[in-house]
Amino acid sequence: MVRKKYFKNKNLFTFLGNSGSPLPFSLGGAALLLITVMFSIGAVRLAAAQDESLLVQNDRDISEYIEACDSYKLFLELKPVDEANIETCHPFNQAIIELGELPTSEFLNILKENIDPVTSFGATVLTLDVVSRGNAVSVFAQSEIAGRKEAMRMGGSGDIERATLYSHLLFGIQLQSFQQLCEERFNCGELQNFARISEMFGSEFGFLDPVAPQSALLCLVKTDGYVVPLRTVLASPRFRDCISK
Repeated sequence: MVRKKYFKNKNLFTFLGNSGSPLPFSLGGAALLLITVMFSIGAVRLAAAQDESLLVQNDRDISEYIEACDSYKLFLELKPVDEANIETCHPFNQAIIELGELPTSEFLNILKENIDPVTSFGATVLTLDVVSRGNAVSVFAQSEIAGRKEAMRMGGSGDIERATLYSHLLFGIQLQSFQQLCEERFNCGELQNFARISEMFGSEFGFLDPVAPQSALLCLVKTDGYVVPLRTVLASPRFRDCISK
């Protein structure tokens, strides 16, 4: 059972409120990097249309100079974590470890109350929150905002893999809301996302293809600490256990 000591850790939420994560980010290069990541995402869509390879990989290991703490590694492995050692982790990872096992509604409510909604992380959390409330118009608008912000944030750190996957899932959520809004009058049910996750990240992640995008995104938010490669998170027992629930 998770102890609710996070209510006492105000600095943790101040950090999250500023959308702090272990990834480096340069505002000066944001515009150029956004163009780069959007071009990469667009290239995946074009490759899908032309029946070419859709595999997405970073040009470099963005976690090369970031040390993941032992507690976060144990968390991903679904192994017991000594709470006395959690404070050695990056504040963002502390939040993931301390909140990740909570029920979805409590998890989202705590984050929503303690983070800045204008940040990319905040926009993604708000998307998951409005999905749970079932308002298709709000879901459509919020998922578009979150997808744009995540592309800039992840692209700004050079993490094309995360930019692609987060954008892919948020676009999937947006597409579902659009289908709900137009119902069956315009054959909207035939619209599909531009690629499958297995095509972009490898057949070993094909288990994600039939998963609802909001469910996959929620599990990412609950497990991704940004200090290990994305594929390591997706292959972890913690992420797969979340998906199976």
